[in-house]
Amino acid sequence: MPLSRTAVRSFVLTIALVASQGLAAGAGAATYRPVASTSWGVNGNVHAVLVVGDTLVVGGTFTAAVSPTGQSVARRNLAAFSVSSGALLTDWHADADAGVTALAHVGDYVYVGGTFLNVGGVPRSRLAKLDVTDGSVDPAFAPAVKAGVKAIEAASGSLYIAGAFGAVGPLKRARVAKLDPTTGAPDPVFSASLSKTAYGLAVSPLDGTVWVCGLFDTADGSARLGLAGLDPATGALSGPAFTNTDVPMYGIATSPDGSTLFGAQKSNQGSAWRVDTGRRTWRVGTDGNVQAVEYFDGTVYLGFHDGYQGDTSLKLLAVDPASGAVDPTFRPAIDSFYGVFALDATANVLAVGGAFKNVTGAAHKHVALFTP
Repeated sequence: MPLSRTAVRSFVLTIALVASQGLAAGAGAATYRPVASTSWGVNGNVHAVLVVGDTLVVGGTFTAAVSPTGQSVARRNLAAFSVSSGALLTDWHADADAGVTALAHVGDYVYVGGTFLNVGGVPRSRLAKLDVTDGSVDPAFAPAVKAGVKAIEAASGSLYIAGAFGAVGPLKRARVAKLDPTTGAPDPVFSASLSKTAYGLAVSPLDGTVWVCGLFDTADGSARLGLAGLDPATGALSGPAFTNTDVPMYGIATSPDGSTLFGAQKSNQGSAWRVDTGRRTWRVGTDGNVQAVEYFDGTVYLGFHDGYQGDTSLKLLAVDPASGAVDPTFRPAIDSFYGVFALDATANVLAVGGAFKNVTGAAHKHVALFTP
């Protein structure tokens, strides 16, 4: 049914070393079972997933939520489910009139980005703020973003967005902007410029550097192929030029200490880079583009299309963040060529969204939940 942390000194030194590498005990081993739990899904592709407590919000291009038995309930491009039960949250309703490609949250609110012009029947230009409990639109947050939003990241009382846009409200903002999280007004000081569309964002937990990835080949007029760092206050170029990048880069994630970035690359690979030197430290080759990346609890998760080492059933891998070694025990079978587009992970669940309809031998319509 649908539902409304001498021997003591040695030990301390060891823990300090592990922490300095941004890893956790048992690094590289998947936190989750390789069999997806029973859950509702949707009838079209999912491009963004977000877990907030026991609520899973999904965004994409669809017209209905679908139960494991085939029951269909109208939901347009946004829907919410219970993580614990997998059921549709019938009291959560926020239809968007076009595709949703980005989700982020702060406290009790979810920020939604895409190409839409209306959410929940309220005019909102490609970016909206919703109450996580019921999907209602925040009336105070109403930025005017001039083209599609592909990534959202909240940090230190600010909201960063990235995408295809050239302006936010009256201010020119080339593909990346910093906003007031309450009103959506663009920050008048932060002014960065990327030559082409941005696809992903991550904020450093070390110094607040805003890492951005995408299709661009210059950032603030300097050569940066698909990956760049920006000063969080001004938007000025910060950090090294990274090696072995390509375009587009579809997504990035950071280690807990901020020393390492993990990227989803077009050229059939997921990679890791040191942020002090820009040097790539490992790569995992896949048979198709890596389209999503997520770090959680000492493991990097890569989502991709086509397959891995000739096995076309593999679209999701768990990887050691220090070595790039692939966990041989976490290899859920996912149907469809295009595979995984979106990942989010918490202590309770790894949420996966994409173009699939079957996972680990059971029906999972574009959404799969893997539990600890």
